[in-house]
Amino acid sequence: MINHVSLQGRFTKDPELNHSSNNISYVRFTLAWSEKLKNIENNCFLNCVAFNKFAEFICNYFKKGDMAIVEGKLITKSYEDQSGDKKYTTELRIDKAHFCGSNKKQDSQTTDEDEDDALPF
Repeated sequence: MINHVSLQGRFTKDPELNHSSNNISYVRFTLAWSEKLKNIENNCFLNCVAFNKFAEFICNYFKKGDMAIVEGKLITKSYEDQSGDKKYTTELRIDKAHFCGSNKKQDSQTTDEDEDDALPF
């Protein structure tokens, strides 16, 4: 079975690098995008997590508002809340990240060809 997701979205906040008790680097962040169906715009959000070199790459090169293309697999977890109800969470475990769009710091001489070149990690 295949579990592969590619998603293009914007960072909702600056990613921050964390370390587990085993000294594993990780970052949790949310990507946002919007879809328009029958003239109704729907804002979508997906929680993402990256580990080790991918986490460090994301924290070094992306910030709030930046657009990225990420690839990975969907992970669903369950837990019981304080009242004993079963809750589910879904997140995208990142194994690739790509730059997308123009760099805001570049001058206005960026061409459409430059924007189409995604640089894989």
